[in-house]
Amino acid sequence: MSMMPPSGGSRPGAPPPLPPTGTPEPFETELQRRQDEEARAVRARTEKAARSARIAGVSVLVLALAVVGAALWWLTPHGDSKPIASWERRVPQGVRIIGPSIGVSPNGKWFALAWAEGSRVWWLRGSAELSGRLRLDTPQMVSDTTHPFTAFDEDPPKAAIDNTGQIAVAWMARPITRDVGAVIAVARPDLEHDGGLALTRIESPDSASFLLCESVAYDDDGGLVAVWMDGGRPADSAGEAGRLQCATASPQGAFEAIATIADSSCSCCRTSLTWLGPEQFALAYRGVAAGNVRDVRFGVLNDQGETGSGGPALVRASHTVVRNDGWVIEGCPSEGPSVAPVGSGAAYVAWYTEGAPRGLYLARLEPRFGPEGRRWQTMNTRVVDARAEAKHPTVTTLSSGRPFVVFDGPTPEGGRALFARVERGGKLAAPVRFTTANRAARGIPVRWGRNGVLIAWQETDEYGPRLALVEWKGL
Repeated sequence: MSMMPPSGGSRPGAPPPLPPTGTPEPFETELQRRQDEEARAVRARTEKAARSARIAGVSVLVLALAVVGAALWWLTPHGDSKPIASWERRVPQGVRIIGPSIGVSPNGKWFALAWAEGSRVWWLRGSAELSGRLRLDTPQMVSDTTHPFTAFDEDPPKAAIDNTGQIAVAWMARPITRDVGAVIAVARPDLEHDGGLALTRIESPDSASFLLCESVAYDDDGGLVAVWMDGGRPADSAGEAGRLQCATASPQGAFEAIATIADSSCSCCRTSLTWLGPEQFALAYRGVAAGNVRDVRFGVLNDQGETGSGGPALVRASHTVVRNDGWVIEGCPSEGPSVAPVGSGAAYVAWYTEGAPRGLYLARLEPRFGPEGRRWQTMNTRVVDARAEAKHPTVTTLSSGRPFVVFDGPTPEGGRALFARVERGGKLAAPVRFTTANRAARGIPVRWGRNGVLIAWQETDEYGPRLALVEWKGL
């Protein structure tokens, strides 16, 4: 009997042959369908991811272009901008205005004005609304009457304001109980609580000494720094040489011990103090050298000393003469310098001199390495106005770091007006007259917003004396 399977038969257990048409079984059809759906899902996910990546790339590019465009707009000077009147205050005829002065908080969100009407001191606080418009509080008179204002044009009341909107106002006063000498009065209204006035009095150990030409500024942590001239007794100093002194106070606290930070200072010339960075302030003042030669001096003031401990002191590597003008005068010129920071690593100083050559000047100072190590030096000096009649330059810096200088000078009508010069393209642009009154003076600019400034001044027009504040954007 044969062992071979019958011809045309199938082996046991083998799959059945396909139907004659070649159509797959239902199981294989379902498997293929699922594989196709999975492939389509993978392709869809891949295409969606690719679209998302393209959209993200375009969004990043658009955002980058927007940022670059905004930066270019911010940094590009806009020469067609004009100052916008923001506030004015009319004062009765016969009332003498001294000031104004203006201060800005370290974070740039608050500002404060201070001025004197006769013997009374006034202040005003302001900030920016979300819309960009200025918000101004009602002007307030300092309620203290025991320390009447007694200074002169070069020494108006000074205003400082911290990052929370707390105000400090300082001024030279002779207490009504005293016949000689003068003190520095510092008023700090408690605006966060009851508005009560905290008054601090800074005075010399010699009650007959005159303390004057003060400056005040807040640190970013709320500490207050005051700098002033101790002119000594008039008979001793002849109204000329004095000592530059400083004291610090904690928020709403009393001032600590007085430190002398420089000698041989012009006792009736304006001091200028501005925040440079944490615990650091840029300071400018007029010095008195041998032979009654006047010069302009600069230094970085550390309110905790050079080593970070102890009382305030000028950093030795920063203390320098900005320029030797060779101005010799017997007496007191009442013409002090102005200082403004460029970040924490540079500063501008503006001043007036009757030395050779006479005029208004602007200098940039930076720390540089030299034979004596890293020291602050004058990098360049530019003429602001060479006319003998131009006076009282005050400098601030824009958010882009460029200097902006305001000064007063003669007009064709025979009066005095305020002029401004701003740096564009590495050069000072032509002066722009921005007041029309026949007697305008004491213009004080401060940085405000992106490439903008606030300018406060006093003037007399056909309606009488007034104080004015303008905002100048797009510089």
